[in-house]
Amino acid sequence: MSPARADELKDEEAAVYDRQLRVWGVEVQRKLTAARVLLVGFGKLAAEVAKNITLAGVGHVTLLDATPATQLAGHNFLVTPATAGEQTAAQAAAATLQAMNPLVKVSAAAGTTDAASAGALANQDLVIATGLPLGQLQQLNGLARQAGASFMAGGAAGPGGWFCVDLRQHTYVPKGSAGAESDKVQLQYSTLADVLAAPAGPLPSTTQAMYYVLLVCAALEAQVQRPLTAADLPAACWPHSW
Repeated sequence: MSPARADELKDEEAAVYDRQLRVWGVEVQRKLTAARVLLVGFGKLAAEVAKNITLAGVGHVTLLDATPATQLAGHNFLVTPATAGEQTAAQAAAATLQAMNPLVKVSAAAGTTDAASAGALANQDLVIATGLPLGQLQQLNGLARQAGASFMAGGAAGPGGWFCVDLRQHTYVPKGSAGAESDKVQLQYSTLADVLAAPAGPLPSTTQAMYYVLLVCAALEAQVQRPLTAADLPAACWPHSW
């Protein structure tokens, strides 16, 4: 994470973030204001995420999606017909988000989601990718690890959705412990590729059904070598066809 801008929050920041400061304190807010987050892909799920982290006060939010804004106008609450114009979805949404919280620096990165490179991920603390093919998400996860950034991916369709987190290595102190060095617990996270390549076999009864859906989608996507569409549903429902 980038160094904090100051030892204490500015008066303006303290006033704007007063409610959340009462929940998680000044130290957490300072870390948020120093953080840099890149969102790759800007569909409806990404719009909700972007709104939340911008209002929370993440220091620098960057959007990457070259989809013409006119294609999303009316279907994405951050991209309106009035702001679409000749802009990309990322540019139009960045302007809306900036108006929501002037204390956060919101920008649009050049390039398309399928051309995201290690350079685009450099200096980011967290990369969030949504609404993209599983193969592309796995590639982005690998690039994020190379860049030393944490990674989150997710998708939503109808009433269903999924979410994957790769914080690489995370150390925390369990709630209720004395906080001594010996109390610290270290977690090693798996990449999305590792999750989707887990050995087949009986899984814990607590495993969500969506995991099996992802496995089917990943296998079918690998076979057809392209992003899946609604036309692929029959093949996904009949495993013997792939």
